[in-house]
Amino acid sequence: MRTPQPWRIKQMKRQPEDQLVDDAAIQQSLQARIIQVSPTQSKGHLLNFFTIQEPTKLRPTLDCTILNRFLQVRHFKMEGVLALRDIIEQDDFICKVNFKDAYVVVPIHQDSQKYWTFMKIIPPSEKLVLKLLPSTMKSLFLMLKI
Repeated sequence: MRTPQPWRIKQMKRQPEDQLVDDAAIQQSLQARIIQVSPTQSKGHLLNFFTIQEPTKLRPTLDCTILNRFLQVRHFKMEGVLALRDIIEQDDFICKVNFKDAYVVVPIHQDSQKYWTFMKIIPPSEKLVLKLLPSTMKSLFLMLKI
């Protein structure tokens, strides 16, 4: 696995009304302590943040396309509960993870938080950092499986 060097990505063009919706989602995430204002305000690693309208709610989204390039992903397929008999050994632990809600409880190590940053567009413009693992990572399951 390579260490990501600072990157520059093109900031997404968002309509003013979409920026307001994004800002509301950011404020809600700040209050929930899912994100925080970056102490360094460095612009070396920035991801795009936006919201997606779903039928019943708005879903905050962090574009992790660049970050996903630095991850090794091994394919894993759970064939079913019966397959566990062949996999589990004595003294193993097993848990069930609800991926829909898991991302708000898995902390990102402080040394890695610099890779999970994005800019708040609406003034005051500031760099924010994600503190908890997002569900947009392509290897989320592998990270939780360990």
